[in-house]
Parts: sequence; structure tokens; C-alpha cells
Amino acid sequence: PVAVAPRGSPEVPWVEEHIAQLVELCGPVPDSLLGRGRLVGKLLRGGDAEDDSIFAGGWTLRTCATRLSELARCGLAERLGEHFAGAEADRMAQLLGPLLRLDPAERAAAGEVLERVGWLSEGKVF
Repeated sequence: PVAVAPRGSPEVPWVEEHIAQLVELCGPVPDSLLGRGRLVGKLLRGGDAEDDSIFAGGWTLRTCATRLSELARCGLAERLGEHFAGAEADRMAQLLGPLLRLDPAERAAAGEVLERVGWLSEGKVF
């Protein structure tokens, strides 16, 4: 039997919780990216169809045994809406979204984002 700790409990390493939050905000992590991560084996388990344990069926957070594919997707704008009012949350999502792409090949450079986000270069923060 595998000991399972619920998310948010002190037994779950903060970096594992951080991975869960990234997936909730940014969507699934591509297998190509997981395959080259240095700490993947310490933080995740990759189950396969023939595995009959709780880890079967995809990448699973090691400590809390939660499948990455089963994490609820909340989206960046929605999460920012918890801290900023309507239009402010949308503007922050417009600014941060391209910078928070999980795959580095898809991630925008800060200069590119500044060019696309007119309100910031005009000095209109909020």
C-alpha cells in the first residue's frame, strides 16, 4: 500500500504543490517537457496501462497520488480575479499569460510582451 497525503497538507512537498498549481493555471504539461525534467522522478510517477496501482494511467503527483490529468483547470484570469477587480484581472492575465507558458519554446520574451501590452507602455497600470 502507498501512503497518500492530501494536497495542502504538511506532508506534501511545496514543490509538488507548486506543480499542481501550475497545471491548474496553465494546463497539462507536455510529455516531452516532463521527459527531460531533472526532478520528475522525485516528484511524479509515470504510470502505464498495465500498472494496477493508484499510479496507473498517466503522470501522478508522488506524495498525494493525484493524477495531473485530473486536476481542475482554473485558468489564469479566473485566479487573478480572486485578487484583482474585473478589467484589472484581464489586463494582468494579458501581461502574464505569455510569460507563463509551460514549454519554454512557447514562452514569450519580456520585450515581446511589453510591445503587445500597450496599456503598460503608456504608463496606465490600472
